[in-house]
Amino acid sequence: MTTTPPCSAQTTVLIVDDQAPMRRLLHTFVGAAFPDLTLLQAADGASAMQACATHQPRLVLLDVSLPDGNGIELIAGIRTLFPRTQVIVVSHHAIGPYREHAREAGAFAYVVKANLYAELLPHVARVLGVPVPPGIFGGRRLEDIP
Repeated sequence: MTTTPPCSAQTTVLIVDDQAPMRRLLHTFVGAAFPDLTLLQAADGASAMQACATHQPRLVLLDVSLPDGNGIELIAGIRTLFPRTQVIVVSHHAIGPYREHAREAGAFAYVVKANLYAELLPHVARVLGVPVPPGIFGGRRLEDIP
Protein backbone atom coordinates (compact mmCIF):
# COMPACT_ATOMS: atom_id res chain seq x y z
CA MET A 1 0.00 0.00 0.00
CA THR A 2 1.28 3.44 -0.90
CA THR A 3 0.74 6.42 1.31
CA THR A 4 0.21 9.96 0.16
CA PRO A 5 2.65 12.46 1.62
CA PRO A 6 1.07 15.43 3.38
CA CYS A 7 0.65 18.63 1.43
CA SER A 8 3.52 21.03 0.91
CA ALA A 9 4.33 23.94 -1.35
CA GLN A 10 4.92 21.28 -3.99
CA THR A 11 1.31 20.07 -3.70
CA THR A 12 -0.85 21.38 -6.51
CA VAL A 13 -4.61 21.79 -6.64
CA LEU A 14 -6.31 22.66 -9.92
CA ILE A 15 -9.59 24.60 -9.82
CA VAL A 16 -11.74 24.08 -12.92
CA ASP A 17 -14.85 26.21 -13.37
CA ASP A 18 -16.04 28.28 -16.31
CA GLN A 19 -17.08 31.13 -13.99
CA ALA A 20 -14.16 33.37 -13.00
CA PRO A 21 -15.83 34.55 -9.75
CA MET A 22 -16.27 30.94 -8.61
CA ARG A 23 -12.63 30.14 -9.47
CA ARG A 24 -11.52 33.14 -7.41
CA LEU A 25 -13.78 32.18 -4.51
CA LEU A 26 -12.46 28.61 -4.46
CA HIS A 27 -8.88 29.87 -4.77
CA THR A 28 -9.33 32.23 -1.83
CA PHE A 29 -11.23 29.74 0.33
CA VAL A 30 -8.94 26.75 -0.21
CA GLY A 31 -5.81 28.90 -0.16
CA ALA A 32 -6.74 30.44 3.19
CA ALA A 33 -7.34 27.01 4.73
CA PHE A 34 -4.27 25.35 3.20
CA PRO A 35 -1.70 28.11 2.55
CA ASP A 36 1.09 25.71 1.53
CA LEU A 37 -0.72 24.61 -1.62
CA THR A 38 0.04 25.72 -5.15
CA LEU A 39 -3.35 26.63 -6.64
CA LEU A 40 -3.93 26.71 -10.40
CA GLN A 41 -7.03 27.57 -12.37
CA ALA A 42 -8.63 26.49 -15.65
CA ALA A 43 -11.85 27.68 -17.29
CA ASP A 44 -12.61 24.64 -19.45
CA GLY A 45 -11.95 20.96 -19.92
CA ALA A 46 -9.19 21.32 -22.51
CA SER A 47 -7.24 23.71 -20.29
CA ALA A 48 -7.81 21.39 -17.34
CA MET A 49 -6.36 18.40 -19.15
CA GLN A 50 -3.37 20.46 -20.29
CA ALA A 51 -2.77 21.66 -16.72
CA CYS A 52 -3.02 18.08 -15.43
CA ALA A 53 -0.43 16.93 -17.96
CA THR A 54 1.91 19.80 -17.13
CA HIS A 55 1.53 20.07 -13.35
CA GLN A 56 0.28 16.63 -12.19
CA PRO A 57 -2.02 18.07 -9.48
CA ARG A 58 -2.85 16.00 -6.43
CA LEU A 59 -6.42 17.29 -6.57
CA VAL A 60 -8.81 18.80 -9.10
CA LEU A 61 -11.84 20.79 -7.94
CA LEU A 62 -14.18 20.43 -10.91
CA ASP A 63 -17.49 21.89 -11.99
CA VAL A 64 -19.55 19.50 -14.13
CA SER A 65 -20.90 22.23 -16.43
CA LEU A 66 -18.07 23.34 -18.69
CA PRO A 67 -18.25 25.21 -22.01
CA ASP A 68 -16.35 22.58 -23.98
CA GLY A 69 -17.66 19.34 -22.55
CA ASN A 70 -19.17 17.27 -19.84
CA GLY A 71 -17.40 17.40 -16.49
CA ILE A 72 -18.41 13.80 -15.72
CA GLU A 73 -16.53 12.61 -18.79
CA LEU A 74 -13.60 14.80 -17.77
CA ILE A 75 -13.45 13.02 -14.40
CA ALA A 76 -13.04 9.68 -16.14
CA GLY A 77 -10.34 11.10 -18.43
CA ILE A 78 -8.40 12.61 -15.53
CA ARG A 79 -8.62 9.43 -13.45
CA THR A 80 -7.52 7.29 -16.42
CA LEU A 81 -4.58 9.43 -17.54
CA PHE A 82 -3.56 10.70 -14.10
CA PRO A 83 -4.53 7.98 -11.59
CA ARG A 84 -2.82 9.73 -8.64
CA THR A 85 -4.97 12.83 -9.15
CA GLN A 86 -8.20 12.89 -7.14
CA VAL A 87 -11.25 14.84 -8.27
CA ILE A 88 -13.79 16.61 -6.09
CA VAL A 89 -16.82 17.83 -7.99
CA VAL A 90 -18.07 21.28 -6.95
CA SER A 91 -21.40 21.83 -8.69
CA HIS A 92 -24.68 23.70 -8.40
CA HIS A 93 -26.53 20.51 -9.43
CA ALA A 94 -28.05 19.31 -6.16
CA ILE A 95 -30.52 16.82 -7.58
CA GLY A 96 -30.56 14.31 -10.36
CA PRO A 97 -28.01 11.73 -11.35
CA TYR A 98 -24.94 14.00 -11.25
CA ARG A 99 -23.63 12.79 -7.89
CA GLU A 100 -24.00 9.12 -8.82
CA HIS A 101 -22.45 9.60 -12.27
CA ALA A 102 -19.55 11.55 -10.77
CA ARG A 103 -18.77 8.76 -8.30
CA GLU A 104 -19.05 6.13 -11.04
CA ALA A 105 -16.55 8.15 -13.12
CA GLY A 106 -14.10 8.14 -10.21
CA ALA A 107 -14.78 11.33 -8.24
CA PHE A 108 -13.55 11.32 -4.66
CA ALA A 109 -16.46 13.48 -3.50
CA TYR A 110 -19.32 15.64 -4.74
CA VAL A 111 -20.00 18.99 -3.09
CA VAL A 112 -23.02 21.12 -3.95
CA LYS A 113 -22.02 24.78 -4.21
CA ALA A 114 -24.77 25.75 -1.76
CA ASN A 115 -22.96 23.60 0.86
CA LEU A 116 -19.46 24.68 -0.12
CA TYR A 117 -18.41 26.26 3.16
CA ALA A 118 -19.53 23.34 5.29
CA GLU A 119 -18.41 20.43 3.11
CA LEU A 120 -15.50 21.23 0.81
CA LEU A 121 -12.53 21.62 3.15
CA PRO A 122 -12.98 18.30 4.99
CA HIS A 123 -12.90 16.50 1.64
CA VAL A 124 -9.83 18.47 0.52
CA ALA A 125 -8.10 17.61 3.80
CA ARG A 126 -8.83 13.92 3.31
CA VAL A 127 -7.31 13.95 -0.17
CA LEU A 128 -4.24 15.83 1.06
CA GLY A 129 -3.82 13.66 4.13
CA VAL A 130 -3.83 16.60 6.53
CA PRO A 131 -6.09 17.70 9.38
CA VAL A 132 -8.92 20.10 8.67
CA PRO A 133 -8.00 23.55 9.96
CA PRO A 134 -10.13 24.13 13.09
CA GLY A 135 -13.31 26.13 13.02
CA ILE A 136 -13.78 26.36 9.27
CA PHE A 137 -16.43 23.83 8.35
CA GLY A 138 -19.56 24.96 10.08
CA GLY A 139 -18.80 23.42 13.45
CA ARG A 140 -19.24 19.88 12.12
CA ARG A 141 -16.75 17.16 12.98
CA LEU A 142 -14.82 15.62 10.09
CA GLU A 143 -16.32 12.22 10.92
CA ASP A 144 -19.81 13.66 10.34
CA ILE A 145 -19.10 14.82 6.80
CA PRO A 146 -20.18 12.14 4.25
